Amino acid sequence: MKARSTALIFLTALLQVDQVPAFSTSRFRIRDVKVVHEGPEDCCEEDPANSSCPCELQLSFCAGVRFPDKKQYKDCHYILFQTPFISPDDAPYNADVPINIRWPVTEWQLTVTAHDRLGNSFLDVSRFFRNISSHSPVTDMTIETKNVTVSFSFSVGCVENFYGPACTIFCNETFKDQNGGAFKCSQEGRKECEQGWSGPLCNEPRCDQDCVHGTCVGPNTCSCDFGWRGASCSECVPLAGCQHGYCRAAHQCECHPNWGGALCDVDLNYCSTHSDLCRNGGICLADSFNSYRCNCSAEYEGRNCERRKKKDDCSMIDCGVGVCVMASTPQCECPTGFAGAQCEYSSEGHLKPPFRFDTLLISFALLVLAICLAVISVSVRFICEKLDLIQRGGQAGPLYSTHWVAAEVHVRGKRSRSPSPPPTYDTGQSRSPCKSWRRTSTDLVEEATV
Repeated sequence: MKARSTALIFLTALLQVDQVPAFSTSRFRIRDVKVVHEGPEDCCEEDPANSSCPCELQLSFCAGVRFPDKKQYKDCHYILFQTPFISPDDAPYNADVPINIRWPVTEWQLTVTAHDRLGNSFLDVSRFFRNISSHSPVTDMTIETKNVTVSFSFSVGCVENFYGPACTIFCNETFKDQNGGAFKCSQEGRKECEQGWSGPLCNEPRCDQDCVHGTCVGPNTCSCDFGWRGASCSECVPLAGCQHGYCRAAHQCECHPNWGGALCDVDLNYCSTHSDLCRNGGICLADSFNSYRCNCSAEYEGRNCERRKKKDDCSMIDCGVGVCVMASTPQCECPTGFAGAQCEYSSEGHLKPPFRFDTLLISFALLVLAICLAVISVSVRFICEKLDLIQRGGQAGPLYSTHWVAAEVHVRGKRSRSPSPPPTYDTGQSRSPCKSWRRTSTDLVEEATV
């Protein structure tokens, strides 16, 4: 009857305890609860409901501000918690109990009771504690009675991620906002930024060296602007395709010496940068951009003077009107009507000199000269005939005689006669030069046309 009365009083206390809010930042932590009975070894083999041994016990934890009065209900203002039934064979029991409490607590009394499934009380012990705070150390307790021994440890404090004397400071080490961040929580709940992060929320990345042309986006990590690279974004990126150049700013291509063009791909001194182009003593000459030609010595030929000239090739023989063909040795293949080693004989059997361009040029020059002399001869003959006609129309006598030739002068339609010249003396030796000119010019024309 006494046990049932105790259970009724405990239930009444449970109903009168302040309701624990939906979320509490403080907790009562119970660890390693173990129950050991002191009865006979075969005591718990009987039906637990009819056994007099404490085979299965339910523990109750009550904490309040007043000393317990066994005639009245216990004060459980701070803590009221019951464990499930625990047997000696069970593993140690652990629990975290949210509590509604305002820190600090100057004093409280913790009462631990134990009863079996029939409501029989086997334990009712109270302990008094002072100056309880949210950072109180762990307390170990062992309660022994005649039939049972109960051992456990407990502590009070803040729930996970809450700190401070009143458990009101929130700090979650796994929390990151949209910009990232990393920190550790101190015992007081302050965010202590990890290396590479700064700011009130430890979400501002920090770079040991400045990002010259970029932005710090992570611990010692720069995101470079377009056209820049490197750990500190201080190295410019050359223009795409720049081959023999460098940059001073983003996407530039400044050429090294002897190179030109927008992409520095034009070799301005091809022979200097390619010293092994012309072989066998050949001289390299820059022809144009990225091009060259070799001035080979007399014994070599080819693009790079790589071939020695053959002394018995067709370049060493003149076939005249024929064509040189290579057999074991170069030979002349003559057209129909010609023969000889150089096709120098015609079918008539006499020597036919090979065709030479210089001979043709001289013959052409002589032909032009003959034509010119013929034209001059005809012109002189015409002039001489006119002069002879004029001479015969005046006084008789040869040209350059002592007599003037009479000439009629027509002035404005009037016919007049020129005055007679003064008398001259005829030596008897003067004669017309046209006769000698006719002979000389005719002979020259005949000689040129032969």
